[in-house]
Amino acid sequence: MDLKSTKTYYKQIFYLAMVASILLMLMLMLVTHGESARSVFFVDNKDSFMDHFNSVVYSYSDDPYANKVMYPPLAMLFYKVMGILVPMNIYDKLIEDPSLVLQPPAMKIYQGFTYGFMIFAVISGILFIFALNEFKQGRKSEKLLFTTLIVLSAPFLFMMDRGNNIIIPLIFSIIFLTFYDSENKVLREIALISLGLAVGFKLYPIAFGALLLKEKHYKELLRAAIYCILFTIVPFFVFYNGFESIGLFFKNISSNSDIRGMKDTDQLNFSKMILYVLNVLRIKAFDLKAVSNIFNYVMTGLSIIGVFTVKERWKSVLLCCCVIYGFPKVTTSYMLVFFILPLVMLLDNEKENKLLTYFYILCFIAIFAPIPAVAPSTKLWTRYAMEKVSSFAVGLATVVAFSEGCKNLFSVLLNKFTKKEVQVLSNERLS
Repeated sequence: MDLKSTKTYYKQIFYLAMVASILLMLMLMLVTHGESARSVFFVDNKDSFMDHFNSVVYSYSDDPYANKVMYPPLAMLFYKVMGILVPMNIYDKLIEDPSLVLQPPAMKIYQGFTYGFMIFAVISGILFIFALNEFKQGRKSEKLLFTTLIVLSAPFLFMMDRGNNIIIPLIFSIIFLTFYDSENKVLREIALISLGLAVGFKLYPIAFGALLLKEKHYKELLRAAIYCILFTIVPFFVFYNGFESIGLFFKNISSNSDIRGMKDTDQLNFSKMILYVLNVLRIKAFDLKAVSNIFNYVMTGLSIIGVFTVKERWKSVLLCCCVIYGFPKVTTSYMLVFFILPLVMLLDNEKENKLLTYFYILCFIAIFAPIPAVAPSTKLWTRYAMEKVSSFAVGLATVVAFSEGCKNLFSVLLNKFTKKEVQVLSNERLS
């Protein structure tokens, strides 16, 4: 490959790899009568869409945060609206205790419960396609190809299988990145409101606010912060019990992180990446919890520093996504959908033929490709292997992007120092 040529092959490599992996996935699903789907979907095939249905039931409580709910209030109000569509006789027949973490999967066969889910799935799907079509550049045929591949990618399929509402903050995040630097004041304000709404449904997208700080959009950053407070904090006081609910909300997040943080070993955040390596190497001499926490903060710190030191905007967005995925103690496959954002920006804007960019393309393939795998021990289809691959792809991308940011920062400082030295020498000669 001639890296000195102006022609790049990023799109071709990504599209070919994704098409091949998706075709392989579909063929294996046909051959195995759907058994190979366990490589992509949740391990419990009775639990599909239950993130949605469980949350609808939780929303019936006067204060769902007393029942260990971890969604911000805007999300719970959304589920409350979905719950209004459920006839009370159906609800009373199926739901004995709305505070239970796992509600009966049988609710999925009743139309009263599925009305809301169908409306949510259809509308959110349409809005996602429209938002992505506006965000993605290129010909219509390429946009269609890209959208199709993304909808059939591993994290997107897992998100749909769970019925998780993360597609909503994803849509608003796309709108934010599309318009936040627009010359049109109305579109720019819509972008800031979208960021606030995204944070109102999931706290993760708050990381994208770093872009406003990096690019010195201080007034926009202030307004975005106001919108985030408006859509995240204010509803606690309007619809729930104010400070009490806020305290329960953060307590629930902390409690869930402590309980599941060390137990969930499928998808690896920053903490679990180092634990996985130490376990594979059978190194037991350290306080593993302390080591994992230190590694988490170090990797998160590197990501944040990298956001402000890398040159390309897509790499800043990539590092924001690394924080979103890697920092929380509990992470799961559908959180990888946020990497759609830097992927689009790379494919559309990276015009230089760089070896390191091909490395990033391989990382994106590892994140999105639905590659089926069989567990050697059980001989059963499993997501375990590819979850490790996608997790370490995020970790490697974090380290490499941070290194590029350091190199860029060093070059900038060196240029400033050199110019200063030249100016001093020039002044000495003149004197």
